Amino acid sequence: MSQRRWYDIDPRLSKVVHAMEFMNRDSQFYFGDKLYEMSEALLAQRGGDEYLANLDAKKKEGLTKARSKHRWYDRNESLHKAFNNLYALSGQDRREIAVQLETPIQIVEGYERHCNHHGSKPEMRVIEEILRSSFIEGRERACKLYALYLYDYSQPKHPEAPEGLWTNLLKSLQKAMS
Repeated sequence: MSQRRWYDIDPRLSKVVHAMEFMNRDSQFYFGDKLYEMSEALLAQRGGDEYLANLDAKKKEGLTKARSKHRWYDRNESLHKAFNNLYALSGQDRREIAVQLETPIQIVEGYERHCNHHGSKPEMRVIEEILRSSFIEGRERACKLYALYLYDYSQPKHPEAPEGLWTNLLKSLQKAMS
């Protein structure tokens, strides 16, 4: 029997964590900051320090052991804190966060694949726009953006679009939404 990591228990959370692991480093840190923000908010709702003080002994031991680990997310302090917070939360809270991050992560993965295919570096302003549309305008809006991406990804690059297809697509969407 192989040992499963705590985040591999829930398939949705596992998918989000593994996607984050293989993202561009800047994207990874950006999502780590968002994960930290979301986990801090949930911990505060659950009682903050009192919630953490009342964790079962096994979770407390896991958080203590986490200080000496050398996992991929321990290389960045924000990611390390975010994952410790996520570990401390209940399975339902973790799932809630995974549901919120799932769509923007899928879109960013597609965007990064597109950039890699064309030999360009992902632009943080595009990633920020993906997250903004996902969290502010909602999951449905992000799914529409993703559907547009899938359509445009299959189209040849437009020579009159020196900023890149994605940047122009996002500008067009912003203009249409204004």
